[in-house]
Amino acid sequence: MTIHLSEYLIPTTVNEALRLLKERGGRAAIVSGGTVQSLRLPSRVGILVDITRCGLESIEADAVEITIGATVTAATLAGSASLDGLGAGMLCEAAAAVSPQAVRNQVTVAGNITGHLSWADLPVALLALDATAIIARDPGTKRRLSLAELFVEHPRKVLEPGEIITAVAVRKPAPGTGGAFVKMARTAVDIGLANAAALLTVEAGVCKAAAIAFGTVQPRPARAPAAEALLVGAKLNETLIGEAAKRVAAGAVVHADLRASPEYRRELLATAVRRALISAWHRASGEEKLKVPRRMQPPPWPRLRTSPESGRVLHLEVDGAARRFATRPGDLLIDVLRREGVASVKRGCDEGYCGTCTVQVAGRVLNSCLVLAARVDGLSLLTAAGIGTVLCPHPLQTAMVEEGAVQCGFCTPGFVVAAKSLLDVIPDPSDAELRLALDGNLCRCTGYVKQLAAVQKAAASLRRRPRG
Repeated sequence: MTIHLSEYLIPTTVNEALRLLKERGGRAAIVSGGTVQSLRLPSRVGILVDITRCGLESIEADAVEITIGATVTAATLAGSASLDGLGAGMLCEAAAAVSPQAVRNQVTVAGNITGHLSWADLPVALLALDATAIIARDPGTKRRLSLAELFVEHPRKVLEPGEIITAVAVRKPAPGTGGAFVKMARTAVDIGLANAAALLTVEAGVCKAAAIAFGTVQPRPARAPAAEALLVGAKLNETLIGEAAKRVAAGAVVHADLRASPEYRRELLATAVRRALISAWHRASGEEKLKVPRRMQPPPWPRLRTSPESGRVLHLEVDGAARRFATRPGDLLIDVLRREGVASVKRGCDEGYCGTCTVQVAGRVLNSCLVLAARVDGLSLLTAAGIGTVLCPHPLQTAMVEEGAVQCGFCTPGFVVAAKSLLDVIPDPSDAELRLALDGNLCRCTGYVKQLAAVQKAAASLRRRPRG
């Protein structure tokens, strides 16, 4: 697959990105996360301006609010201790619902907001938190726009030409506030059928403030003012919460697709809202606390300038060797690698679900079927072939063979890359942490028991090695 582009530009500052947008005019668009599923570009767009190297990956807090950079990923949010107190971890919960791990490493806050994907999880949580987008148009000039205003119609229609969302700001909630996010989907890594976020401030059992947002069932996320009004001022109980959930579902404009009928989605929405409200209530009352497990968090993108040949010639360090590949601005990374003989990267679903094409780019696990090759220009790339050799295999590769985790072998390279990336940062994972990290690596031959056993065996072997 090739996206029809004439240029792929990677600035290293916001001001440079603004200048490029102005120079290229209406043919240029901003790309942040850049999963191919979200690159549903208007026909007029032939130039992408990638802001991932502009240094917008910080999370900062002051006494009033938390500011989240535009290119902070879902993976970073899911494991961020600094967000633990934000709605009792509701934003962490929503970010963790973005699946699988390689997609969490790529999806960004700004990309999820402006991509206008009906199933997106982060915008629903941010809407419940009354988040505000910080928008740059000219160097040194910024404005703020609430997400409620941004979602009145397609965000790209609300934003003015040449504007860039550089961050999202969320006010710190009042004491006694709890929040929760619930996603209803067929599997942990599937697109949601309904999702909901709830934020409640509770004092002596009485609801002082309520915010309910929902999504997936209709094109844009929305708030539920009628259900919120029902709760505010009332003493909370499960019957009242159930009535509020029914109001949300009854008032939603539910759309059908190939995954579910409107009737089924409406039932799921009511269930999601009820569960989110109950958890938010218990967290606000101190009866429940969200436990954030250890997770892989991607390192920041190196702020390296690309070569003048970028978009036409791809410069990569592949498994420790400098390589130079001919490419086009819209080529996918998997297509370039396979074309150039990097055979350990397998082609599977082409949609980011199966993990057979997993690679590690600049320290972060990615699906090469969802990444445009031009994005990784000048960076290092690791495949299974670079982890060990036949004569000197990595402990992971040895353990996969010894535990019988290799059957047809098609998924094995992706498993090895994902597992090594986990063990590099979490050398003693629990089985639950392993499952979270490998949730995007599918195997048709086994029940995953042998893969998990192999990774734990390799982890134990690596921990016994002398350090240094």
